[in-house]
Amino acid sequence: MWSGGRSHKDFLPTLLPSSTIPSIIILTLLLFNESIRSASTVRQGKRDPDLMRLAPSQSYACRYLVLPCPSTLICMDDQASKAHRANWDWALGRVYDIPPDSRDASSPTDSAGRSTSVRKVGLASTHGGAASAGAATGSCEAQQLDGQSGASSQLLKEEQSGRRVAEDSILKHHAALHAALEPLQKVPLQLVDLRSEQVDAAAAATTQRSHLLRAERKLEEVKARAKRGFLRKLRGPSHAMKLELELGEREYRPLKDHLQDIEARIHSLKSDEDAVMKLEQRRLLLVTEIDAINGTIFIGTTPGWPEQDVAEMNYLVLREASDLLRSELPREARARTKLAQAQATCAELVKELQGALQHGIDLGVASNTKYTKQIGRGSSAIATARGMEPRVRTAKTLGGRMYERGAEARSIQPEIRPIGKLEIVELNKLPGRKHKGALSETDLYHSVEASYAQARHCAQHMVYSLRASHAREKQARALLRSLDAETSEACDSLREVRRSIVRSVLDASSPSSSATLVSVQRSEEEDVECKSQIEIGARARLRAILLECAEAGRAVDAPPEDEDGAGWELLT
Repeated sequence: MWSGGRSHKDFLPTLLPSSTIPSIIILTLLLFNESIRSASTVRQGKRDPDLMRLAPSQSYACRYLVLPCPSTLICMDDQASKAHRANWDWALGRVYDIPPDSRDASSPTDSAGRSTSVRKVGLASTHGGAASAGAATGSCEAQQLDGQSGASSQLLKEEQSGRRVAEDSILKHHAALHAALEPLQKVPLQLVDLRSEQVDAAAAATTQRSHLLRAERKLEEVKARAKRGFLRKLRGPSHAMKLELELGEREYRPLKDHLQDIEARIHSLKSDEDAVMKLEQRRLLLVTEIDAINGTIFIGTTPGWPEQDVAEMNYLVLREASDLLRSELPREARARTKLAQAQATCAELVKELQGALQHGIDLGVASNTKYTKQIGRGSSAIATARGMEPRVRTAKTLGGRMYERGAEARSIQPEIRPIGKLEIVELNKLPGRKHKGALSETDLYHSVEASYAQARHCAQHMVYSLRASHAREKQARALLRSLDAETSEACDSLREVRRSIVRSVLDASSPSSSATLVSVQRSEEEDVECKSQIEIGARARLRAILLECAEAGRAVDAPPEDEDGAGWELLT
């Protein structure tokens, strides 16, 4: 392997002293043995990790080994195997690679294009070499960490700047939408005014048409009389008829012109309404878009702007209360339907009891003349009971149905008062029955008469209950309109607060200003607590509204008074 055809015996004395030749031979044998063992380990796939870590790169052409004697150098050929080079590094010391980037552009290369630059390998026992190796390794790692931290910080800055630009664009779009919405704030009021004017104009047109129709009929009647006079006398109308025709036409023309003016006014109002409706649609689109942007910006609490949290809570409470009150209105209608059914059943009940009483009157039981003056009308008490039994049975069935409908109505609306007491005689106590408590004919009549009075009281109760239900619903609708108006004002106030927040953020003098919009998203526990607070506030507001509705119903459901000044308490 030595160049020039010379043997190692001729070459070694020229480079090394004779005292070091035995040690070199022993070291060479040790290294050769280690290389054979390393090669076998590589073939088995069990190479030492330290050898893998210390293996030199393939881009270096040759190396120098620094032996314990500083002046002793051995040159290894570049064609040795990778295992040989790694074992040399492992045996003789730590490898210090010279990075390829640090090589000079003018570094020599061989015929194959490979660089012939060298790298130094120091023995592990050489303290100076180990210290320099540690310093080089630490500086390299520090440079890598500094590069990675610098790159990550640069990426973070770019991400933050991009996010800030996106937020600024959203905020500017938000401000532009508010600027476009500001001149359209009075459009709803204009629309309401136009519709009220249309209603007034339509009413005036209807009145004017009735006046015109009356004047036209009067004029036609005068013309018909003039025509009949002309045909009867074969001459023109008299002076009085001419005056009457002239007065009729003078009254008809202004009415017709006035009606045409009113119809033109109605047409103009409709055109104005169409134009205002377009503005209203534009306003609703702007409001929808603004609310969508607010939903993305204000996702939770804003610690820097507490007035926004207060306005949002107020709006959410009012909106929930409005929804709850709106859901209460169908309940009142359902209860009123059950009351109407009970009222119809009660009317049938009154008719049946009235028929039973009429049968007693016809037999003379009412006036106690059955066995004196009207002895031929009924033969016995059994005949009297047989005539009244069907009606009493039907009345008992209708009474149960009435109480059932009343209970259903009260289950829907607790403000409805319970139906009064209604007692109807039992069928086994009718006259002529084998029962120790059987009634006489007169007692039966008086019992049916008392049941009739109670049924009339129940019918009156239904009337007052329905009237109270209508009063409660009317009051609830009025309060719902006021609550909707209050909710709309709260929503506009919240929207204005958020607009002022966005404006203050946009009006910041520098990007590093402290006026930044920070919205903290609520946690799951905070979200649940916020929803519970909203529900509590909404139900408290609903309770106050329902109390007002109940007071309005009680004011209408005043108990009727009889001659003694008694009310519902005496009749129940």
